[in-house]
Amino acid sequence: MIKGRPLRIRLEDGDISPASIQDMKHDLTQLPDAIRNLYFPFEIQRICRFWCKLVEISLLLGTIVLKTAGQAEATEDHLSACGWPEEDVDIMHPCEKMCAYHNRLLYCATCVAFWRPRVVSSSRGEQQSDSERVKATEKAREAAVRSNGVLESILSHGLLRYMKSQSISALVPPMQIHLLDCKSSTTSVRVLGANRLQLCMQILVELKETYWAAEFALKLFERAYEWILRQSKRGESNASLLGDSRSQPVQILTTPPLQGLSTPSSDSLLSIDEIFMPDYDFGGYSRTDILWRPDIEFFCKLQ
Repeated sequence: MIKGRPLRIRLEDGDISPASIQDMKHDLTQLPDAIRNLYFPFEIQRICRFWCKLVEISLLLGTIVLKTAGQAEATEDHLSACGWPEEDVDIMHPCEKMCAYHNRLLYCATCVAFWRPRVVSSSRGEQQSDSERVKATEKAREAAVRSNGVLESILSHGLLRYMKSQSISALVPPMQIHLLDCKSSTTSVRVLGANRLQLCMQILVELKETYWAAEFALKLFERAYEWILRQSKRGESNASLLGDSRSQPVQILTTPPLQGLSTPSSDSLLSIDEIFMPDYDFGGYSRTDILWRPDIEFFCKLQ
């Protein structure tokens, strides 16, 4: 997710066939009954299916991150076909539930990773038609909203304590879309984006005691959101100075989420790419590379 290589796998570098449910089931059944019952007290068939799906999504994400030329359409088709039928999680073992939810989080993040470059293409000098950008924005937002739905399911089933560090990486792309919505000129989109971002940030608050990456991501998004608020207030001040406040009223939310959300001016704000989003350019460093580098001095400045 964060400029990583999922599973460090590139299919071009090997000829090993993909793992199958039968292969994994065969390996697990070789374990002694006492060990298998102790560490796998759930349906092995279902867990094997979840694992194979995780590998499939990870390989697809690797293709997206590498941005293989000429494969965008094929990748989109593969992404659409990569879904799985909804299952009744209420009958599952808690471990099975968490595996299912983790796969869904990763899938939603992969969808965002695929569509996101088309949403912010203008900041990279690429040309996209309005219809293409609208489609990309809708698809990315849809995936980000689904990710929040998964988080709500995790909370409702009391599975938050089972979330792993990989889930934190899967939260970053949807949070980027929520952050983008926070600077929308449409009030409803802006408020919903802020509320969804708040849910994700609350999850990070709960996880930061266990995973330092959660605290690091939390501080980065807090910093980015505060930057949006500052630019929003600055845009409101400029609007009040340059125009008649009676003919050009500035909207203010009466019950703003996240410590007061003001109406941003789309003309006064920079691209969201300049706030936090990576540009997937592995040839050099971007502003986001500096944010993500493992620099202790930089991290201390965020305290």
